[in-house]
Amino acid sequence: MEIQNSDGSFPPGTNVYYNDPETPVRNTSHWLMILLKVYTYTNDDKYKIAAAKAVDYLLSKEVRPMGASFWCRKNPHKDFCNGTVGQAFTLDALAQAYEVLQMEAVKNLADEVFLLHPFDEKNALWRSVAVDGSYLPIDPTFNHQLWFAVAGAELWRVGKNEEIGRRVRLFLDALHRNMNVHKFGHKGLIYHYVSRHHSFRKKGIIPHLKTLKLLIGQQRKNEIIRAIRYHCFNLWAFPILKNVFSENDFWYSKKFKSTFNYIFSNDFTKHEESLGLKKPNSVYKFENINIYEAYTILAFCDIEDKEQIVEELLSTHFEQEYDSETDMVNRLAADKLTQAARVYEATRLPNLELKLKNLNIADRQEG
Repeated sequence: MEIQNSDGSFPPGTNVYYNDPETPVRNTSHWLMILLKVYTYTNDDKYKIAAAKAVDYLLSKEVRPMGASFWCRKNPHKDFCNGTVGQAFTLDALAQAYEVLQMEAVKNLADEVFLLHPFDEKNALWRSVAVDGSYLPIDPTFNHQLWFAVAGAELWRVGKNEEIGRRVRLFLDALHRNMNVHKFGHKGLIYHYVSRHHSFRKKGIIPHLKTLKLLIGQQRKNEIIRAIRYHCFNLWAFPILKNVFSENDFWYSKKFKSTFNYIFSNDFTKHEESLGLKKPNSVYKFENINIYEAYTILAFCDIEDKEQIVEELLSTHFEQEYDSETDMVNRLAADKLTQAARVYEATRLPNLELKLKNLNIADRQEG
C-alpha cells in the first residue's frame, strides 16, 4: 500500500507489450482486486480503507473525464479507451468491489459503463466506446471481446442486471462461430481475431483479401506466434465465465475442448520452448502464463497428478518473479509497475500450499 497515491490511485505502467503510456486506471483496478482479496482473508480494515480509496479514484471525474468510457491510455495514435479490454479490467474490479464493499454507487456506475457499449445483436459482439462517448467499430480482437464478457458475467453475478446477463448469454451462444480455432497444424489454437464470417457478406472481397494476406509467409507466422502467446490468456477467462453461466452448451463442444487440449500438445510445448514464452529475456515472453495454465488445468482438466502440476507451475512462477528487495512479483518484467499489479491474476486461484525456495518472504515480513 506504500505506493498508493493520496487520491487512491496506483502508479501507471506502459501496457507491457505495446509500450503505450497508460493512465493509473488499469493498475489501480488490478491493485483494487488485490486489496479486496487480502481484506477478505485478513478482515484487517486497513486493506478495506485502501480499497475504498481506490474505488473513489475509479469513480472520479478524472477517470471518466467526459462521462463515458474509462480513460485508460495516452497514445495519441490509438483510442484512449484501449478497446473493450481496457474497460473490462476496471469493470471486473468494480464488480468485486461491489461484492465486498456493497457500495451501491459502484454497481450503478459499472452497469452504466458496461451498457454504454453497443452490443451488435446480429454478430453478438461489442463495439468500443471512445472516452468522449462516440461509438467506435466492433472490437475485432478476440481476447478483448472475451474479457469484456467476463466483466459482464461478474457484474451480472453480483448485481443481477438482466440486460447485462442477456448480452453475455448471447455472446456465449455465438462463441461457436465467433471464436476461430486452427483445425490443422495447430489444432485448437485460438485465432487472435474474431471470426470474419459476418464481414464476408457485408463487405465483399476485401475481408477475403485481408484473410488471404494472413496466410502468406511471414505474416502468417507472426499471426500464429501472437495467437500462441495469447492462447493461455484466453483460456484463463473461460473458467470465470463457466462459473457464472455453467449451463451454456459451449462448454461441452468439441471446439472448446480442443482449446485446452492444445496446451498439452507437442505443438504448443515446442513453440512454448522455442519462442521462450516463459524465458526472462525472450522478446516473446508472456508474463503470468504459468498462472493461466494452472487455472485452466484446475478448472477443466481431468488428469493424473494435476494438483502437483499446478503447484510446480506456480512455484516456478513465484520463484522466478519475486523480488525480495521490493517485495513485488515483478523481478524479471520490463514493465515493473504493471507486472506488480498483475499479481491480482492469482487471486482467483484456490488456496494452495506452495514450496518456494530461497525467497525469504517470511524474513522480510518479520523485519
